[in-house]
Amino acid sequence: GIPKPKNFDFEAPLVLDLIEAYYLTKEKKLSIRRSTDHKKVTQKQIEEICQSSYTDFKEKYLVYSQLRKKGYVVTPGIKFGCDFAIYEHGPGIDHAPYLVNVLK
Repeated sequence: GIPKPKNFDFEAPLVLDLIEAYYLTKEKKLSIRRSTDHKKVTQKQIEEICQSSYTDFKEKYLVYSQLRKKGYVVTPGIKFGCDFAIYEHGPGIDHAPYLVNVLK
C-alpha cells in the first residue's frame, strides 16, 4: 500500500484491478488499447479475459458493480481472505468497514 496522504493530491501510480478495468469500460469511462499495435480491446475481449481469470466472474462482477454504484471503493480482498474489501474513501485513507465473500 501507500502511506496515508495528508490531502487527496498524491503521486502514487494508478494500478487497476482487472474487474475495475472491466467496470470502467462498461461505464464508458475507460478505453483499453493493446501496447503492441494500439488497437482498441473490445468489451467482449475484456469480458473473456475476466471470465478466464476469475472463478464465478459474473456473480462477482454483479456484486462489485452494485457496490460501486452505491459509491463504495471496492478493492480485491485477497489479503483479508475474501473477495472484496469495501471502503468509504479508499485504502490508505480509511479502514475497510466491510469484507465481502460472494456466494453462488
